[in-house]
Amino acid sequence: MFYEREIEMLSSQMKQPLIKMLHNNVIALSKLKEKASKVSRIKFVKGVHSIPLIQYGLTYWIKKDNKKYLYTR
Repeated sequence: MFYEREIEMLSSQMKQPLIKMLHNNVIALSKLKEKASKVSRIKFVKGVHSIPLIQYGLTYWIKKDNKKYLYTR
């Protein structure tokens, strides 16, 4: 069972795995292109299905407008 949740802010600990995942995907596409595979251009993605967290079960506190928001996985 999945549901959509809008996340307005991401902490740097949440951004790091997303950037690493994107970097790995670009490297994989470039290696496929070197092997003469047919590779299309990178397209814009409206949303992300999951955010890989560095540690499982870790609780994050996000500060916004002098308020703390609790994010747990």
